[in-house]
Amino acid sequence: MPAFKSDFLRTMSERGFIHQTSDDAGLDNIFAKETVTAYIGFDATAKSLHAGSLIQIMMLHWLQQTGHRPNDAIMVNNADWLMEINYVNFLRDVGRHFSVNRMLAFDSVKLRLDREQSLSFLEFNYMILQAYDFVELYKRLGCRLQMGGSDQWGNIINGIDLGRRMEDAQLYALTTPLLTTSSGAKMGKSASGAVWLDAEMLSPYEFWQYWRNTEDAD
Repeated sequence: MPAFKSDFLRTMSERGFIHQTSDDAGLDNIFAKETVTAYIGFDATAKSLHAGSLIQIMMLHWLQQTGHRPNDAIMVNNADWLMEINYVNFLRDVGRHFSVNRMLAFDSVKLRLDREQSLSFLEFNYMILQAYDFVELYKRLGCRLQMGGSDQWGNIINGIDLGRRMEDAQLYALTTPLLTTSSGAKMGKSASGAVWLDAEMLSPYEFWQYWRNTEDAD
């Protein structure tokens, strides 16, 4: 891992939060010289985030602490632009920048196909929509960095490429290691379900018990 000069990346590196970036030197340079706007996309289908999102939430905290945006966090709903899309226009203006060959090569797709697991058209198109979200946030809020778990790398890289093709923009990616057990399984699940961060869905005592009962190897 390189020696970062910017406070944010140096702190993230020291805490073991960095799995991969799209451009170590370039990202470090803008963090050292500019106020950087970054975002993380969360699945809002449940009433609460769960323990698996803790690393990303902590990254947003340190982004604030080191003087970058969101100083006052902004929550946006991608339905604000996705629901306005004309499908034919979207295929013409955005879809033409994506190669099906390349999309099939991403691990998130390739592993499903190798295991002969069903992959819906909606799921296959998710990476295009996430890439488009990145471009829209760049246009609306000047967002130049997308952060997320390492399993989101391919989707984020698609957004960087789309931003370059559509807006001639230099965008960046930063991913974190996934929060996993020693066996490699994702953490954030208990015998009774997800380890929610909302006290109304999981009491503080139950939250503490989950971590108290976690094996030392994890």
